[in-house]
Amino acid sequence: PLEGAPQRLQRLRVSARGGDGRDYEGLCPILGRGGLFLELTEAPVPGTRLDLTILGAEDDSRTLRIKGTVAWACPHPDEFGLAPGVGVTCREHSRELANFLPDEKAPRSPQEEA
Repeated sequence: PLEGAPQRLQRLRVSARGGDGRDYEGLCPILGRGGLFLELTEAPVPGTRLDLTILGAEDDSRTLRIKGTVAWACPHPDEFGLAPGVGVTCREHSRELANFLPDEKAPRSPQEEA
């Protein structure tokens, strides 16, 4: 679901509003060109459209506002150490996500390399 090799980050703060008007607050430990993983204790169902606001790390005052779609939900901690949360695809915002990565060296997605 997440394109390219996602980067593990300091947990970035994220607020999201679902298409149903519900608000979510969580942390993002993984961000890549194709999307992100958002730690949430109460997760929206796959297919939910989200308006996301991602805040930069402590020393980064940038804010990124993008749209995404919940691709999958993980209601319990998994065997890879991920907390409960959702995978969110943001393919139409891959350039913005790449520029938001701390070292700005986001991996290229297969579609961009073709």
